[in-house]
Parts: sequence; structure tokens; C-alpha cells
Amino acid sequence: MKLQVLLIAFLVSTIGVSQVKKQPKQSSQSNGVKISSLAFSIETKEDYKTINWKDVKEIFSHNTNKEEEIEMTFKYALPNSKSNIKGEIKVHGNVKDIDVLISKAKKGLKGLIKIVDNNQ
Repeated sequence: MKLQVLLIAFLVSTIGVSQVKKQPKQSSQSNGVKISSLAFSIETKEDYKTINWKDVKEIFSHNTNKEEEIEMTFKYALPNSKSNIKGEIKVHGNVKDIDVLISKAKKGLKGLIKIVDNNQ
């Protein structure tokens, strides 16, 4: 009987000590979001002026891969214009070139404003 109690005590202590808590797995990747495109829908000339370019740059700055291809699309529909114009302008490139892309988008929007002015 003493031997059985001793064996049970030994097994309980061995099993209790051998239990190791598993550490939660740490992710080596960030939990960030990858944004590959941004679209604006515009119906009036004033809508162009409300675009905050600093926010656009910040949105794409969350991408960790600076070689990632991104795209900005500016859709326009002028239902009240002379000829009911619809269309879009797209600018695309790498995240690292965001300043160049924003510059191209601004130039495209200037041309688009001229189209809007001529058709109202």
C-alpha cells in the first residue's frame, strides 16, 4: 500500500511539474492594412477642391512594401452638363512614388476642371 501511495504521489508531482504553459504565437508581420487603390466620385467642380492630399498620402503610407503598386481613380459624372459627360482619370505607380502620383493627379484634375467649366 505504501508503494502504491508513493507511486501515485510521484506520478502526480511529475505530471504537475511537466506541464508547460504555451506562449501565444507572436506574429512576425504587422497587423496593418494593405491599401492598393483609392477612388473618388465627383459630381461638381467644388468636389475637386475638397480633396485633402495629406490624407491621401497618409492612407498609402500604411503600406509596408514600398514597391507595392497603387492606383488612384477619379470618376466624374456631370448629369446637369450640356452633354451629360461621364468618365474617369486613373493614376498608378509604386507607394514610394506617392508624391509624384499626387502631382500627376493634381494636374489631371486641373484639366478635368477645365472640361467641367466648358460643359456647364
